[in-house]
Amino acid sequence: MHPDVPLSTYSSVVHSELRANQTPQNRISYTLPFINVKHRVHLRCTDFYPHDIRDFARTVIDPGPSSKPWEWMFYLVVVAGDPSDPETHRIHLQVSRTDAEVLLRLPASNLHSPTASRAVEHLRSKLWMLWGDLEECKTRFLAANPNIEANEEWSCMNAGIAPSNVPFEACVEEFGVRFPCARSEMNDEIDIDGNQNFEGEGMCWTRAWRLFDTQIK
Repeated sequence: MHPDVPLSTYSSVVHSELRANQTPQNRISYTLPFINVKHRVHLRCTDFYPHDIRDFARTVIDPGPSSKPWEWMFYLVVVAGDPSDPETHRIHLQVSRTDAEVLLRLPASNLHSPTASRAVEHLRSKLWMLWGDLEECKTRFLAANPNIEANEEWSCMNAGIAPSNVPFEACVEEFGVRFPCARSEMNDEIDIDGNQNFEGEGMCWTRAWRLFDTQIK
């Protein structure tokens, strides 16, 4: 979607020059922990979580009178879709709610229900078009490594596995998430994910990305 928007390179998404900033009169240069910016970029999926795709749908905690009882919430771990791009840092893409409905063109529901087998297979076939045999590769890996936690990152690259998937075009948005942290956890430098304290002692920012306006074709 948004074919009129120029494609960004994956490296420029990870190392955005827009995060570089200066104080008035250009006296001090510093790096912003994140920026609110959108990109169109080619990506390749190397992991996903939760590990069980049936957990991609969750119950809505406090649904309103017109809200749906189930919603999508899962993550794709991606790298550069262009093999000539040297950047190896992995981005965790949040895929949730209406963004996930646009991607999958499926409504969220209870995928653990005894009657949900057809819905699960429909979801699996949709995701196969996105990530190829990644789920099968991951299933075999987890069977051989049962101590992996439910949301612990697994990467086909780290495991030495090459799933048969192809790059896909995606729209991604960068944003910031605040989280509590101790002063001892902070550094003077801002790392690649933007981790730094900009809210006073006790609160930090980290960079995050979400998928939007992207469809599996």
